Amino acid sequence: MRAEMGRRFFAPAMLVAIAAAALTGLVQLFPTKISPYTIEWKREEHNAITYAPMVTQGAFTKIPFTSFTINGEKAEVFFNIETWTSYIETHSGTVVTFEKCGIPLFITRLGEKYIFIVKSIPDNTLYLGVKFIGGKNSIYQEISHYGVEYVLFRQGLLHDNILYIVLYDNKSEKNYLRAYCVRDDGFSLDHESALPSLSPPPGSHYEMEPPLFLLPEKNGLRVLGGDLNLFVQSRSYKTESKRIPDCRQILEAASGPDGFAYLAAKKENDGDSQFFMESMPDATRRYISRGDGIPWSLGFDAAKEDYTFSLANSPASYRALFVFDLSRSQNAGLMDFGSNNNEGRVAWSQIYYLNGLLDSIQASGRNDAAHAIFDPILPDLRKRVEVEIGTLNAVLYDDGFKTRAFTVDRSPALFAVQTSRLLSLFVRYARLFPQGDNFFDITSLQSSVYTLESHIESLSCGESDAEYCWLTWPKNCPFYFDGLNTPWNHQNMWVGGIFEAARYNRLPSDSPYLENQRRIIRLYAKDMMRKGAFPELPKWHYWWGTAYGGYTADMGISVHKPEYPGDKSQAWISFRTIDVMSVLSALSFMPELDADAIRMSARALIASGAIYPFAMRQLLESGLDCLLEENVAHAYSRAGFPGESANSVWALIALESGRRATR
Repeated sequence: MRAEMGRRFFAPAMLVAIAAAALTGLVQLFPTKISPYTIEWKREEHNAITYAPMVTQGAFTKIPFTSFTINGEKAEVFFNIETWTSYIETHSGTVVTFEKCGIPLFITRLGEKYIFIVKSIPDNTLYLGVKFIGGKNSIYQEISHYGVEYVLFRQGLLHDNILYIVLYDNKSEKNYLRAYCVRDDGFSLDHESALPSLSPPPGSHYEMEPPLFLLPEKNGLRVLGGDLNLFVQSRSYKTESKRIPDCRQILEAASGPDGFAYLAAKKENDGDSQFFMESMPDATRRYISRGDGIPWSLGFDAAKEDYTFSLANSPASYRALFVFDLSRSQNAGLMDFGSNNNEGRVAWSQIYYLNGLLDSIQASGRNDAAHAIFDPILPDLRKRVEVEIGTLNAVLYDDGFKTRAFTVDRSPALFAVQTSRLLSLFVRYARLFPQGDNFFDITSLQSSVYTLESHIESLSCGESDAEYCWLTWPKNCPFYFDGLNTPWNHQNMWVGGIFEAARYNRLPSDSPYLENQRRIIRLYAKDMMRKGAFPELPKWHYWWGTAYGGYTADMGISVHKPEYPGDKSQAWISFRTIDVMSVLSALSFMPELDADAIRMSARALIASGAIYPFAMRQLLESGLDCLLEENVAHAYSRAGFPGESANSVWALIALESGRRATR
């Protein structure tokens, strides 16, 4: 961000919750370490994290954890953090360069030419490209969709000389299937249609998350994703769709000689299994018992004439599974590398998985089970984090952190719930690698977040006294709920980011600089917490204040939402997790809070899956070890889309802890 943050750049609810009740009840529930799936923090690191920079200015760096192949041959992506240029190199030495500044998302070979898709940096425009092996000039063709500034590439397949790709349009909240005819002078669009919903559990805002798979078939194309099983006929593009029962999301898919198979996560987390494999055309379903391990690496075994998969149940196999999921995630493992925040992909995807990678690094130094899983890949983890954060800072400097995804007119705006997440990530990186290179000016970013400079929100405090404060969207600002207070998670996230920066800057616990943030937490504690602990799950509301109760048009509250019946619905799991982590971050600066009740109720919520496992890092830093029930650990052990890797880190650590405790 030029104006917003300054720059010093140089290259180098899945489960039913255990209600958080009174402290006495929680102590009875978890009196000691009753579960083998317990994660503890050591006082000192038992292995040194490599602090030396791993990315050299002006040089190309191999990006770890990707899964590009060209004609079945493994290929690696090399990226220059200074020039934003890249190339692909196969293991046999074939090099494919790209004239456009950016990174490849898809590549395949057709005869004497390569067909690829690249994402430019920093504007994130997508291009279809053809590169001729004989030396002709490459052809680039921009991919656009109804004037939207940025479409998200989801998946691609070249089949019968037709290039099929799936794009996500954040404006319409839909995935679109396109079919291009490949010509010597480029591509011609032959078909486009919106895909049916993938049925993501949080709703339509998350249609970009469930992984998608395109499989070739004799007379068409198979599209699998979420709980959707869709067949597309060749040329006519007629479709036949089915829903897969009890399927939360498909994790892997593979073709066989007579059909296909998929490995999926169950929708209902009950019984002895969280995963199943189903093969077609006979619809044979096999459930995998938790005792056997975590299924992964689905494929067709020609010798056995059947579909097979591996099972993870040891440190080495957990590590292999983790790398497999990272490498096969969105964009062949590049995920949201190089993204700007126009559609919120930095705030709601990249920051999640970068924190997950930092978790794996930090946990490896402070927990024996984590060390056994992640220590052998620490250099690659460190390199991936460094090249992503260095590029992220440079992109933000050029493109800013504003987003168009959430305003009424798609005008760019800064949201505190997003900028505070960026601040938390940057201060965490600087804290974990104090001897490494910093890419950013934390002081400038912290000032922007703290003062809400150029943000869409404003700070409000009580008129009769200043005991409580909150964030609001001013009336007539370009947001759907202008004139209203923000939901709990928005203002709590803002507070949490400022507290984390204050901890990094070693501010005293009674610093007056943090008084308004304390007042926001006091309001949350007064309205939502009971007996010092987090609320019972059915009463954990997303909204509070005016939007919670509702209002009529004659009250003149909002321009863009002139009337509203009110929303008393329960907060989604990601929002509850933000609330918990923010209150935990406040403990160092608010001795008035009942720290024991807060920590114990947070531990109960994590253990039962009522909030995300990645909240463990905040609880461990607050001084209490964590529990994760076995079925919860299994349910979160696979990362289907980028953000889920933040949970799989902790799920795998818990499973290895349990394995060690029960040997």
